[in-house]
Amino acid sequence: MTKIRSIGEGLCSPALMEEVLQLWNGSIGRSFPLDARLYRQQLSLEKDEMALLTARECGGGRLQGVALVKRCARRLPDGRPASNGNLSFIVVAPEARRRGIGSALLASAESWARERGAQCLHIGRDRYHFFPGCPLGGDPAEAAGFEAFSSLLEARGFALENEESDLAADLKSLNLKALAARAPLAPGYSFRLYDPSLRPSLRAFLERNFPGRWFEDTFEALDAGMRGADLGLLTEDRGGEVVGFSRIYDAESPVLGPGVYWRALMGAVPGGLGPIGVDAGNRGLGLGLALLRCCVEELAGRGVGTMVIDWTDLEAFYGKLGFGVWKKYRMASKEL
Repeated sequence: MTKIRSIGEGLCSPALMEEVLQLWNGSIGRSFPLDARLYRQQLSLEKDEMALLTARECGGGRLQGVALVKRCARRLPDGRPASNGNLSFIVVAPEARRRGIGSALLASAESWARERGAQCLHIGRDRYHFFPGCPLGGDPAEAAGFEAFSSLLEARGFALENEESDLAADLKSLNLKALAARAPLAPGYSFRLYDPSLRPSLRAFLERNFPGRWFEDTFEALDAGMRGADLGLLTEDRGGEVVGFSRIYDAESPVLGPGVYWRALMGAVPGGLGPIGVDAGNRGLGLGLALLRCCVEELAGRGVGTMVIDWTDLEAFYGKLGFGVWKKYRMASKEL
């Protein structure tokens, strides 16, 4: 018999964290190697209510499965309370599969979210997420487990939706001069890294163009110690106002972004980007592609080899600068 337990506090205690990391990396660590730094960051920065669901044989014993479920506490940009929950992950040890543990964890996650008023449960998509959706493919030794999870979701009434991707490029193989010619920065605009003097302009830009998640994520990260070097901005030469932004990362970033979550697979000097956006009143000038190119050059200058852009369906856009699919995910949700 297996017992499911809900843990709401002490999720980063050393003993529990070590168990979770051991289970995770023994199950899906070839595709998504998790370390203590990322695990601790994602749970300590999260503002949503959450619980870690654990599966053990009755009477204790080794951890057989684990799931992280959340109830969104933030309000929508229009002020209404959010109504969704998020299943951040489910991981079951290979030797414990086909015994109903994944189903039991999923059912417990649904019940937990429903009891807290969630009307919809998303797979991934949480603010401090590990995955944007259900992973697809991955290391051949682990791909069958991801396929089984997708099948379980469908069997339990989840709607399987569109696919999203993480994209990657080897910056050392790119011709940066050719990219600069292909994506020039329009006259009257400059690329620069963030400094505190730009905070009011950045706030106004994000409130105007990207209220909600991008706005909140950016200022939460700044308040948590994000470096100015991790925000690439476009400013107007006349007036100096911010008209474009992107978050960029390397291995030294104090706040890890999704592009470098799986940096153990990315070589000695990993880098990442996302999100990226341009002011609505300044679009149509090629500024988005130019900003992307500037960020690529910035990270290449830091010695980055593999650069990852996370959670996107804009493969054609990023492909213009040499990015291709690295990992794929199936979005999924269920009305509770």
